[in-house]
Amino acid sequence: MTLLKNAPAVSLTRRGLVAAGLGALVAACGTTDVELPDAPGYNASLTKPGAKLDRQLAVELVNSFRASNGLGGLAPDPQLNALAEEQARAMVAAGKLSHEIGGALTTRLRRGGYRFTSAGENIAAGQDTLLDVFGGWRASPGHRSVMLTRDVTRIGIAAVQAPNSAYKIFWAMIVATPAG
Repeated sequence: MTLLKNAPAVSLTRRGLVAAGLGALVAACGTTDVELPDAPGYNASLTKPGAKLDRQLAVELVNSFRASNGLGGLAPDPQLNALAEEQARAMVAAGKLSHEIGGALTTRLRRGGYRFTSAGENIAAGQDTLLDVFGGWRASPGHRSVMLTRDVTRIGIAAVQAPNSAYKIFWAMIVATPAG
């Protein structure tokens, strides 16, 4: 999780959740915040060869969560999708989970030509499905705050397979408000 308001970076992995004793919380994601769907697109394994993230489902899931918390929805942003994918691919290439691979979020956004007034990022590794990663982000206060940032209006998300990694998949989500 990276918020561009001097918040500390926190990263989330399935192993970290289990080690922290939060595995049961993630497994019981049906809390009052948002009813988690039980549909193939949400529960599909994204580590299988050829599997692709359905970005529209991901945006709908985040927007449902935001609505249940009294916030407006985020519009999908192709440029943020590309920047999220770039970050996920960089983590795959490095074989590690880090917000700093390729530079800080502000650096990466500026290098990508994205002008913004506010932005935040969630990353993860090892979560096999969209519901796994969303549940983990929702259960983590820092990641949750990124998804519930009031002043953002756009979202980009990516999941990149890493078959030669212990994680098997890396995730990146960027939320932002474009400048101007």
